[in-house]
Formats: sequence, C-alpha cells, structure tokens
Amino acid sequence: MGGNALVYRVSRADEVHRALKEPKGHRQDDEPYIRFRREVQILRGLQGRGGIVSLVDSSLPDRPTRQARGYYVMPLMQPAREAARELAPHAVISGVGSVARTLSALSAQGIAHRDIKPENIYVHEGEWVVGDFGLVKVPEDLAVTREGRKLGPAWYLAPEMLRYSGELDASAADVYSLCKTLWVLLTGYGYPLPGPRLAAPRDVAQLYSLESYVALPGATARHLDSLLARGTDMRPEQRPSMTALADELELILRTQGERTVGVPPIGDLAARLAAATRRLRDEHQLRSDRVARHRGTAERIKAKLEPVRDGLRRALGPAFAVNVWLHPKVQVVGNERRDDYGPLIDEERYPYALVAEVSTSPTPLAWPGLTSGFCVGMDREGALYLYAFHILMIHPEESPDLQPTILWGEGAGVACGSAMETKETERLIVIMKEHLPEALERLLAALNG
Repeated sequence: MGGNALVYRVSRADEVHRALKEPKGHRQDDEPYIRFRREVQILRGLQGRGGIVSLVDSSLPDRPTRQARGYYVMPLMQPAREAARELAPHAVISGVGSVARTLSALSAQGIAHRDIKPENIYVHEGEWVVGDFGLVKVPEDLAVTREGRKLGPAWYLAPEMLRYSGELDASAADVYSLCKTLWVLLTGYGYPLPGPRLAAPRDVAQLYSLESYVALPGATARHLDSLLARGTDMRPEQRPSMTALADELELILRTQGERTVGVPPIGDLAARLAAATRRLRDEHQLRSDRVARHRGTAERIKAKLEPVRDGLRRALGPAFAVNVWLHPKVQVVGNERRDDYGPLIDEERYPYALVAEVSTSPTPLAWPGLTSGFCVGMDREGALYLYAFHILMIHPEESPDLQPTILWGEGAGVACGSAMETKETERLIVIMKEHLPEALERLLAALNG
C-alpha cells in the first residue's frame, strides 16, 4: 500500500498473477487521485523503454466513482530490498547503476521522479526497474503539492525538498535519494543514516563508511564513500549529475569482484551515532582531514610516477640523475616565498598545491633540467585539480631573470579519492609519456645552446 494508492495481487483465468494498483479516493479534485491519474498517464507515455515498470493494462474513467475509480495492472516484481539480500554487492551496485541510467534518461527529458527509495525500485526478470511515479515532475507540470510542504520519502529526502518549491532542481534531489538508497541496499539496514554522508569528523565518517558494514576492498569502499559523500552534499549544485553518478558506478564496477554483505550486530550503534552527530564539527579537524586527503592523492600520484623514473634511468644511464620528489608548489626559503613552477594552476582557486615530479638533470648536477609530473591543487571545499606537465627548469640562483618554460600541460578536475581521480591520473600519465620524447628534445637543445 502506497501513500496515494492500494495495491492488490490479482490473477487471470489462466492463473497468471499480476499486481493491480488503484487510487485510495475517487474525487477528481483530491490530491491522491490527481497523482494517480498523472502516474498512469506518464507510465503510458514511458512504455517501450527499459528500466520502467511495464503497464499491462490500465483504466482511467472520465467520471470516476467509488466502484470504478480507475486502476492499472503491472507484473509481479521482486522489491529491490528483497533482491539485494540475495545478491553480492557488485550486483547491487550494478542494479543501482542501471536505475541511475534510467533516471538520467528521464532527466534529459525534464522528468524527475522525486520519490526514489528502495520500495519504489523492483527487479523483474533480471532487470532493475523504477515504479511509483505518483510524485513525478514533468516539464510545464502544474503544481500538485502545496508550497511549503515536504515532497518525497522522509528518510531519503534531499534537504532542499523539506520546503518544496517548483523552482528547485528535482533531478539533484533524485541523486541524493538514490545515493541513500544505494547505502541501504548494500548494508541491509532498514533506513539510511540521517543527513548527508559526512566526510569528517572521522569518528562520524566511520559510521557512514560502507567499509564498516560491507565486505569491500579498501579502494572500492573509498571510491563508493567518496561518491556517496558528494551525492548527499547539502548543496544541490555540488552533487554529481545523474549521468555522472551512473558513469562513476560503472567505473567502480570495472574492478569490482564478488563481495558478500555482512551486517554487524547493532549493539550500541544507535546511541553512539546519536552522541556523535550531536557534536559540532570542529573546523580545524575538517581542514586537517582535507589536507590529509590532499596529500594522500599526491602520494598516490608520486607512486604512479616511479615507473616513469625507472624507465628514464634505464634509458639515459649515469649521465643523468633521475629522481621522484613530492613537495609544496610554493616553498619558503629563508623569509622569501619561491615558486619554481610558474602558473600551473589558479592559486586563488586552489590555494593548497603539492607537486609530485620526476626530475631529470645532467650529472654532475647542472642546469637546465627537465621536470615532469603533476601539480595537485585543492580548493577550500576539498575539490581537486590535477595538472600534468613537462617543464624546462632553469636554476633561479644561476639565472634569476629566467622563468621555467612549460613544454606541455593538461589539467582535469576530480573529486578527492574518487574513481575518477584514478582514471584521470592514469590518462594524464599516458599523455605525459607521449610528450616525453619531445620534451627531451627540448632539453637537448637547451643543453647544446
């Protein structure tokens, strides 16, 4: 039984069982009946496309009565919550990813569901489908919910929908609700934890982390936690689009193997959660955690540059010193700030910057040299910008008026710790290697010149 309708199990003479849904009321000006009529009309228009509940039969009388109020018939389907208990986590992630694809296609048409929760997602003949379109928003839709009333399922409701406005981006609210739904389907808990999936403080973040509930490899859990944190951001404009959500789930699945869901005993978890969420988040702790995640990204990139260093050492031999370093972009020498790297990134937007580099210099130590690597910038909200480069370096003490020459550079914005961080880092390293021979030619010209 839903909020606006009743659902029955029915069968035909040939004993084929179906589900029949009819509105609770029949008065044409009542909100539940208006929603039911609109749901049937929308389902009729969406038939023939994947990921949507099939409409076997329907009736919308012109003059509904208590005895003939209208109905629609759909196949009997397995609720997603029930199906998830029998599936490995990678299959659940795949199913939710397919739901995200369906919602993305609807969003492209200006359609938002606004009632995403486990109870409105089903599995039918192996396909994950979306149903219950009673709260759907369509282009040029007339408002049914009165201004100021919350719209959507309370446990999965995006914060901006608590005071409904027709001008809100309901598709961003669907992203929030689907992220909450994924957490529930993976953990097996009855409801999601309240509010956004916090990135800090750490004791609270641990309660939201999937790694605390599900047997997942560390990288997979970290990528999912990052995605759910961004998908439940309090600010709708900071959430990924539904398409981006589907893309990242697909990317995570590429390295996802068989998993088993394990739900630990709850014990005093509820009391601990209540105590933890009452504590104010300390700004210093937030910044410390952000800096640690920033450095973690730079360390991961530094490790990926080590094979580049090893290859250059073998190719160039003892005539060159080739090393990998990690250090701040701007360094303080005495009382002066020194920046040897030039305008790699916008320092106003990304005030925190680390450089992971492979330095190639003639031996004994001489200049010019070649520096290849990444500038890893982070803004005040924790978003990353990766800028890969080859730079011809002139030692500032020997040539104080000369500036480093950027031979090649390309950047990409990513979320810290996300699957996209790994993908973009590897993509940029491939391009960096492609430009390496040209950069070495420039170094040779500088040494000869």
